[in-house]
Amino acid sequence: MNKQKLRLNDLIVFLLLILQERCMFLIPFEWFYSINSNQQQFLMVVVILIELVIFEKKVVVDKKSFSPGILLFVFNYIIELIISAMCNQGIKDSLISSNFYLIVLLYFPLMNYLKRNEPNKLYKCIVFITVITMIIYLIQFILSFRQIYFLHIDFSRNRFGNLRIQEFSDVLICYGIIISFVKYLNSKSKIHGGIFCFGVLGNLIISKGRFSIIALISTSIVIILIKNKNKAKKI
Repeated sequence: MNKQKLRLNDLIVFLLLILQERCMFLIPFEWFYSINSNQQQFLMVVVILIELVIFEKKVVVDKKSFSPGILLFVFNYIIELIISAMCNQGIKDSLISSNFYLIVLLYFPLMNYLKRNEPNKLYKCIVFITVITMIIYLIQFILSFRQIYFLHIDFSRNRFGNLRIQEFSDVLICYGIIISFVKYLNSKSKIHGGIFCFGVLGNLIISKGRFSIIALISTSIVIILIKNKNKAKKI
C-alpha cells in the first residue's frame, strides 16, 4: 500500500510540474493557454492538498518549521475575499487575484511530500522535465527555419533576426539547469554537465533572454563560491 501511495504521489507531482510547463505547449486547444499562471498555481495548491487529505489522511507538519505567522496569511486571505465580495468582484475572481497567499501555504504540503520522499527524487523529476522541454523547444527552433511550427506559442517574437522562444527561459527550466550544475559539481557527471551547457546555450540562442542568462551565470558563480568556501572551512 505504501508503494502505491508513493507512486501516486510521484505521478501527481510529475503532472503538476508538466502543468506548470503548460504541457510544453503541445496541446492543440487555445483555451488551455488562456489559463494564467495565477490559476495554475491555485490549481496546484488545491490538487496537492486534496491528494494529501484523501490518500494520506493527514498532513504532517513539522512544528520546528511551522510559524504562527502563517495564520496571518490565512487571515489576510479571508479578509481579502470578504472585501472583494463586498466590492462585487465575485468569488472566482477573488480566489484567483488573492491566491498568492495560497502559494505561500503550498510550502507545508510540499515539505510533507519531501519528508516522505527523497528530495533527490523531486530533483530528478525536475531535471527530466527540463531536458524533455528543452529538446522540444530546440526541435521547434530548428524547424522554424523551414517555416514548420507545431508548438502553440507566439511565433511573432523575434530577436537578432530569427525566432525567439521565450518559454525556454521558464523558471522551472532554469531551476532544472541549476540543479544539473550542482549535480555536476558534486559528481563530475558528464550528463549533468552537458545538460547545464545545453541549458545555458539554449537560453543564449533559442530564448535570447538577457535576464535568464545573467541569472544562470550569476547563480552558478555564487554556487561555486559557496562550494569553495565550504572546502576551505574543511581544510
